[in-house]
Amino acid sequence: MIKSDRMSRLQVPQYEGLALDDVMAFAEQHPEVYRYLPDKIEVRKCPKQWIVNVIYTIVKDDFGQWVKEQIEERNIKVAIEKDLMIDMDPEIAEAFAASTAVSTSKGIGANMLKVSGAIIIFSTPDH
Repeated sequence: MIKSDRMSRLQVPQYEGLALDDVMAFAEQHPEVYRYLPDKIEVRKCPKQWIVNVIYTIVKDDFGQWVKEQIEERNIKVAIEKDLMIDMDPEIAEAFAASTAVSTSKGIGANMLKVSGAIIIFSTPDH
């Protein structure tokens, strides 16, 4: 049993590659999680978020890294399929990649860069 105050939480989007079947396939590589999950028939009745949190609590970084990789693969696939890739000056791309400042306001996410005293904002809708 895992007490709720010891439960780690991980937000997993509804993306291809992160469905409950995919999460459970990952869990099969870590049999220790099955001590904390219902049997395979009953687990389908549990909320996906609860299952994700149990696995993340037990497996930690391996699961978090796997989720991150699935998200990155999906984002690259969508960017290619929808022709969302852009050419960017290498210096701007480097500054953008190094930026960690993120702001949200009124449902809009914005990555902010401080380059030579100027602030450049790249806005993206939050979905």
